[in-house]
Amino acid sequence: MAGLPHLIRPMLASLRHALPEDEESYGWELKWDGLRAIAYVSEGAVRLVSRNDKEMAASYPELAVLADRVGTPVILDGEIVALREGRPDFGLLQSRMHVQQPDDKLIRAAPVQLYVFDLLYRGDDSLLGQPYTRRRAELEKLGLNADPVHTPPWHRGEAADVLADSIAKGLEGVVGKPLTSLYHPDQRRDWIKVKNVKQ
Repeated sequence: MAGLPHLIRPMLASLRHALPEDEESYGWELKWDGLRAIAYVSEGAVRLVSRNDKEMAASYPELAVLADRVGTPVILDGEIVALREGRPDFGLLQSRMHVQQPDDKLIRAAPVQLYVFDLLYRGDDSLLGQPYTRRRAELEKLGLNADPVHTPPWHRGEAADVLADSIAKGLEGVVGKPLTSLYHPDQRRDWIKVKNVKQ
């Protein structure tokens, strides 16, 4: 993986109990109930590293296809999720988490997806100092939208609608990222998360 940093820890979000009044100044994403992962793609190989610096690629061999889908070395931020009937199922994902060499039967029983929502490096170019909107635009140019790797949409403003969609999908809530937000590894700065409140 020459040329890319060896380790970038993911940026974190602070919990809020309500949507902010200036919600139009944020980009809003659905909050997926999965396992945060930084993906390092270079020289035909994929490394997947967890929030606590654990190497995870061996546990999710189906995500190695990512190496064939990008034409330049990249570092991506995303979430590994296991779906049951179209919805993330953390219990199903747990059946994969600590299995270093899953067999075909387990992979078929608990298939995973990688939902990518940030581009941190492209080649030798760092995008950490670029605003959220620029990073998302460059990410979308990669065209990662085929199983098992997808780039979920984001929404400029419309926070209440995104939160309602989250509830309808049975998800945890939403993440808000200021449109001008830079990427600060391993820090809580200006990203926020708003969880659904069960009545």
